[in-house]
Amino acid sequence: MEELESLGFTDLGNKEVYNPENISKLTYITYVIKESLRIDGPTYQSLYYDAYEDVEIAGVPFKKGTTFIKDLSIIHYDPEEYFEPLKFIPERFDPEHKYFVRPSDGKARRPYSNVPFSFGCRACPGQTFAMLELKVALAYILTHMEYSIPEDILKSETIGFAIGSIFE
Repeated sequence: MEELESLGFTDLGNKEVYNPENISKLTYITYVIKESLRIDGPTYQSLYYDAYEDVEIAGVPFKKGTTFIKDLSIIHYDPEEYFEPLKFIPERFDPEHKYFVRPSDGKARRPYSNVPFSFGCRACPGQTFAMLELKVALAYILTHMEYSIPEDILKSETIGFAIGSIFE
């Protein structure tokens, strides 16, 4: 909210604030969106492969027609790439924050350690537009809706990130 207030998004009558320059300045909201997509991205299990013939992998036989699915979600929880990977920490996408680097060696995370929109030739062609839409929608919702969360719920250890989520 501080970021939104500082850029004038809380002036409800001013629609001019929703311009490319201001949207590009929403850095913390960008971190929140990226962390949300790291935890629950739209492209999990998006790489399917079918065996065209009987094959043996690591000593395990697979029959022709077996479908293999590359689970992309697991890389988003790699403890070698992320500090406390099961916690929601938007600051891990802030280049100035200590969680921006790998905990294992303090170096930059590997390029494919975060692929919420997939990668390579299968990458989502609309990911830039999707990020823009998410920033605008989140800024609008946060500044135009009244909401309150009771303090006892905020302090509860049983509040989950989403239905069925292991995150708290």
